Amino acid sequence: MIDFEVLTERAAHEGIERIGVGVVVRDASGRFLMIHRAADDVLPGLWEYPGGHCLPLLAAPCHHRRPDLREDRVNPRDDIRLTTAPASRTDPPALVVGVHLVLTEAHRVLLGRRRNTRYAAGMWHLPAGHMERGEPVTRSMTREAEEELGITIAEDDLLLVHTLHHLDADDGRSRLQLFFRPTRYNGRLRNAEPDKCGELRWWPLDGLPDDTVPYTAHALAGITRGSTLSTVGWAG
Repeated sequence: MIDFEVLTERAAHEGIERIGVGVVVRDASGRFLMIHRAADDVLPGLWEYPGGHCLPLLAAPCHHRRPDLREDRVNPRDDIRLTTAPASRTDPPALVVGVHLVLTEAHRVLLGRRRNTRYAAGMWHLPAGHMERGEPVTRSMTREAEEELGITIAEDDLLLVHTLHHLDADDGRSRLQLFFRPTRYNGRLRNAEPDKCGELRWWPLDGLPDDTVPYTAHALAGITRGSTLSTVGWAG
């Protein structure tokens, strides 16, 4: 097995860091190369590569060795000095998955003005967030609803009303944006994260503010038309 103490001790020098019960390997520039999952994680004993490729630890390919890593500090069978070949067009893509809550009332939709955020600060956006490791998208959505609006939603009460495949022009990343409408919820709507949201307001679906996040406006227009799938940012 990998000696986690060795990895932790040499993390800064070797580009290896401990994360929860596993370890992450990065190259000299900090780019993610792979993650090893320990016994109580989702995929025990596997190296996972960008795009979802997984191989048993001892079968992980070794493309080059780091000469500055002391041979006597690790089990020679556990090659932690690994890099992967550049991703090809045939590799499965690594998607960022976003979740968005569509709350409507009398042809109006609830939007929040983003505040102190790296993305779209000052713009209007649906209550939203990202899927986190170890949770299904339905749990991601109910968690975000509770964190941002102070309401609880049962996962079975979520309806997927639109899927948007978004190619982000800013960073070139491919994102799958999911839009859910709850059939019911418990609690009183409130701005539960005032440090991230300046205000909440109901806006007419046919009269969204000009400074709405563009892909959000696109998705809401599609939802109004009854469209369940669209793309944004792709050529053609």
